[in-house]
Parts: sequence; structure tokens; C-alpha cells
Amino acid sequence: MIWILLAYWLQPPSSPHAEPCWGANLTEVEIVLDGEVIEADYTKSQTITKLQKIETGQVYGAETELHFLTSTKGIYVAGTICNADIQARMTSRDTTLYLEHCFEVFLDPDADGLDYYELQFNPLGTIWDLKLRQGGPTKKDNFLPWHIPAEQLAIKLAGSANDSSDLDDSWSFELFLSWSDFDEGKPTAGAEWKYNLMLADHSLELAGYYTYVPTMRGSIHFPEFWPCLSF
Repeated sequence: MIWILLAYWLQPPSSPHAEPCWGANLTEVEIVLDGEVIEADYTKSQTITKLQKIETGQVYGAETELHFLTSTKGIYVAGTICNADIQARMTSRDTTLYLEHCFEVFLDPDADGLDYYELQFNPLGTIWDLKLRQGGPTKKDNFLPWHIPAEQLAIKLAGSANDSSDLDDSWSFELFLSWSDFDEGKPTAGAEWKYNLMLADHSLELAGYYTYVPTMRGSIHFPEFWPCLSF
């Protein structure tokens, strides 16, 4: 009985199920990427206004609005993140942006937890894009090369980066991922992908990693707990 109870308490908390699959909303409009999330088509998108701490489910304390929209040519991810003191220092591509304030997008086209895509970017527009062989520990031998054109990301600051003497409002972004950016190409009707979104906040008040759907495992790299996207 003691061993049964111990095994029960040592189990990690279960992750919330994101069901049913979200059906991809389609736009025929080619959105101009300028970092200003004002296009009317974003009202058709999946709109996310709540992020949760990855290991506890605690709701992020700053106002956030994210949009996820598909088109015949690819995927748009856009958002506005309120931040009173925008801080970002890294300017070299493919560096560990998650160690400072950044946003991250994850996509698993086969929904099998293998060879999935990760893209990080900070308020300066610095990008780290890569593929991962599988979920679990993020060791370098798990990484695969992947690159998108830098012009597929646009950032807009409502404030100034790295100046704590003033009061900032927010930073916003627009990201486009072409179907040709993915080895799997354009999904067919009825295909299901896994995906997730994550914000890294390293401020004193809100420090942590906040996701659309928390894995409750202390890491984003458990694709089996990500929500589903149906085409």
C-alpha cells in the first residue's frame, strides 16, 4: 500500500485536454506584414487572450491577444503583448532567445511528436528557428536545421526597447509561415497538426513560461499534450 501511494504522488500532474480540434480558419487575403495587428481578417482567426504558466496553469498577469489564421499559402500568427518595460538584448540569429523575453511558436505537422518545428523571436526581431527530432530533453543532438526568410516576421514596438526610464505599452508581431517552409508541405483536407504558443517572460513580477495550453510538465517539449489543429 505504501508503494502504491508513493507511485501515485510521484506522478506528474495531468495536462488539460484541448479537444475538440480547432478547425483552421481560412483567409483569402494576403496580409501585409508590418507588425501592426489591425487587419480585419484577424477577427476571423482563432483569438487567444489567456496564456497559462506551463507547469501550474497559472494565468499570465499581463494583457495578451494572439491570433492564429491560415490561408491558401500558409499560416499567420500575430499578437500584441502588453509590457511596461520591453527588454531584449540578443541580436544574433539562432541563439537561445528563450533565456530572455521572447515569443515561441511550435508546429507538429504529423501530430506524432517527431520532427516538429520551433520558432522563437524577441522584440528586436531576432529569430531562432529549428526542428526537433522528438520531444523530451532539448539536447543539441536533438536539433535539426530549419530556416525561414527573415522578412516573414515583422515587429512593432509601442515603446522603446531596453530603456527602463520610460513606460512602454506593448510589442506586437506578425509572422507568416508558408506551406513551402515545411517539409510536409500544404496539409490536405482532414489533416490534423499539433501546435502550441509560448511566451517567455523574465521580468521580476511575472517570470516564467506561459503557453496557450500548458503541458503541466515544466517543459513545452511534450507535443502529445499540445492542442490539435484540423484542416
